[in-house]
Amino acid sequence: AVYFAAGFIPILIARAINSYLTYGTLHMEEVIYVIAALRCRLSYNFNGLFSSFRGLLYTSPIFYICLSGFVLVLINVSRNIKSIVKGNAARDVFLFILTSYAVIKLLFVGRMFSAGGETLSARALVAEFPVFVLLYGYTLQMQKRYLKRLLGAISLLLVFWNLLIISEYMAGLDWLYVTGAPGIMKRIQSFGHMLNLLFYANNPVIKIMLCLPLLLIISWLVLYILQRSGRMDNSWFWYREGQSKGQVSSFLYFFAIYACLAYAAVTSINMINNKKNVEELRKRGFFENARIMDISPIKMTEFEEEEHLRFFFDLKRFYSLKNDIRMLNYIREFKEDIYGKREATHDHYHSLPDPYSSLADSYSEKGRYKKAIDSYRDILQLAPRDIDAFIGLSDIYVTMGNYTKAAETLEEAVRTCPYSVNILVRLANIYKETNDLDKAIEFLKKDIELNPGSAPSHAGLADVYASKGDYDAAIKHYNAAIKINPKSIDACAGLAEIYARKADYTRSIEYYKKALELNPGSIKFYTGLANAYIEAGMGENAELYLKKIIELNPDSFSHYINLGDVYASKGDYDRAIENFNKSISINPNNAYAYRVLGEIYIDRGDMESALKQIMRLKKLRKNDLVKELEGYIKELSDESE
Repeated sequence: AVYFAAGFIPILIARAINSYLTYGTLHMEEVIYVIAALRCRLSYNFNGLFSSFRGLLYTSPIFYICLSGFVLVLINVSRNIKSIVKGNAARDVFLFILTSYAVIKLLFVGRMFSAGGETLSARALVAEFPVFVLLYGYTLQMQKRYLKRLLGAISLLLVFWNLLIISEYMAGLDWLYVTGAPGIMKRIQSFGHMLNLLFYANNPVIKIMLCLPLLLIISWLVLYILQRSGRMDNSWFWYREGQSKGQVSSFLYFFAIYACLAYAAVTSINMINNKKNVEELRKRGFFENARIMDISPIKMTEFEEEEHLRFFFDLKRFYSLKNDIRMLNYIREFKEDIYGKREATHDHYHSLPDPYSSLADSYSEKGRYKKAIDSYRDILQLAPRDIDAFIGLSDIYVTMGNYTKAAETLEEAVRTCPYSVNILVRLANIYKETNDLDKAIEFLKKDIELNPGSAPSHAGLADVYASKGDYDAAIKHYNAAIKINPKSIDACAGLAEIYARKADYTRSIEYYKKALELNPGSIKFYTGLANAYIEAGMGENAELYLKKIIELNPDSFSHYINLGDVYASKGDYDRAIENFNKSISINPNNAYAYRVLGEIYIDRGDMESALKQIMRLKKLRKNDLVKELEGYIKELSDESE
């Protein structure tokens, strides 16, 4: 028990160092959230173990096998109680204490609503992951061979289930499934479309360089144990009394030292990269309007309080979907008791990536939102000024695609709470979505009346004016945004696009360059700048930026076409042909490239190559383009005669 307690010391030291690096003070999140849990204890009491919304055992059912291992540990300890009393089974006691701590934390986390915050709840148990692996292994070692194979097969199914749940969470479908879900086969059919997102790796080269030696050492260690043991038996489990070998222990120590060094190396690299990123953001003006907050070691920051406000909002939304009016009203009162009328910043249900939208459609058609709508209406009768309820109700209507009802709900909210910026902006976004631009302008103007010094508000209103075709009004508000924040990327990009539409390419080029100074990695801005140069008749300047676009996005066929057009206009047909062929290699159905290639070959007198382009166009059934090229050949033939 002493050794177990001592293990917390380095963890707390590491957390304190991390806290100081993050905040510049000992602002340890564990202390903050313990205080918050005591303060909000009743509102966070929630069945998070079995719930179909991010519940631990629902999303990660592999924990069932781990918990079975804990039961086996309990049985083993109870059988050896006499040896424990005599002090001859210290390792069994240590294993019992270690696994008990992990299981207690699992049960505690399971009583919280979405313990992982914006992620799945199992994330809250990352630090205990090795202990659960130990329990999983303990379960396997106690079984006969055929049971081990059965457990292995079941484990693979549970891992697949976990991947399916993660993909649906990343698509935003977990909220849609609170009151039920489509059939499992329909869900599985859409799983493959999220594999790339699930297994995407950022900076894989650095990770391989750091992790590959670690993996090699682990593999070597496993082979060594296999060689020494000859089979998979208790010698795998070093905590078993009398089974551990001295050499194996020494290798475990070596592995622990290496892991610490690797962690230190990764942390140092992260610190260096973070410093570079911050300096880059500072140069771009990202922190121009930033406000430095005073951070207390024991109090939550404004951002942490905002996170709690979002949790309250999510709790209310969850219980409205469950049609639990009692809990809905209780949470409303509890939130007002702690935070008063303060609002959280909310987003819409985000749009679902294909093909998940079809799952959402089938879900909506079943009318499963009716109970949630009724719940929000009931809570609004009890508390007519509950902004969260208005927002939650409008979100439900938006998810169902009923923008009319969503707008009516938020307009009712405006009459009740006219000073809520959240309501005004969301209402404007709904009217933009339904192309009622006059209404969107009306509510964005009200937003600016409340926030006259908000650059994003002016830029948002300018966007709507631009969509409406009122370029003068759009320019006025983009300039207002730039006056407030000279480094507003949205305003610079918006002005560049408007001047391009007005054929004022000189100013368009000027503002695209400003936008690129603020965001030098934007393909969209490079494309706009290149197009502005092309339209202005300055193809030589466009060439430089088209090459940069291709460097950033080599798989886009349209940019090869644009570069090919530039070369063709200069009479550099060899490089034009090269770029058109590259565009065709990416998109073989690119009829425009075949047509231009045909014209180039005709001009060069290479009729054989020109006829090949005509044949390809015929296969694509582009008869109008075929007639153009055949007419061009005939025209040149007539002239030569």
